[in-house]
Amino acid sequence: MKKALLALALLAASLAAHAVEPPLNDPFLENLTGKWKIERKIRGTLVANTLEGKWVLQHKFLQLRMKDVANPPKYEALVMIGWDGSQERYVAHWMDVYGGRLSSVGYGKRDGNSIEFRFDYPDGPFFNTFTWEPGERGWTMILENTDKDGKRVPFAEDHVRRR
Repeated sequence: MKKALLALALLAASLAAHAVEPPLNDPFLENLTGKWKIERKIRGTLVANTLEGKWVLQHKFLQLRMKDVANPPKYEALVMIGWDGSQERYVAHWMDVYGGRLSSVGYGKRDGNSIEFRFDYPDGPFFNTFTWEPGERGWTMILENTDKDGKRVPFAEDHVRRR
């Protein structure tokens, strides 16, 4: 009986030490909810994608589901954006058709109307900057690789507008 009580006390202490984040009520990210069309310029080529943003997991993550418009889609991504209160930064879990080896977690802080996420890959960091354009009621996302010297190199530019 004493062992069972000790085990319960240790479990309770462990759970208390891992405080649960409250729901993410973020008016800035709320601007990404809904259905969107994306015009992506990637390596000089224009492609069309769709995006749907919705709150999931007890309003702790904003789920972004992206697809190109081909049938069947050639590219799909699932992005989960949340908040890490202990580090006071956003976290983005990026998963796409390239599989687990290239899935990644990025971190970012808001600066005005932008959040720049940094994803650390084995071949160097990758940046994805989400910028809200209130006058346009849309978003621009700038995606950048880094070259061998650590200089940022454009990868893609997305213009995101309501469908």
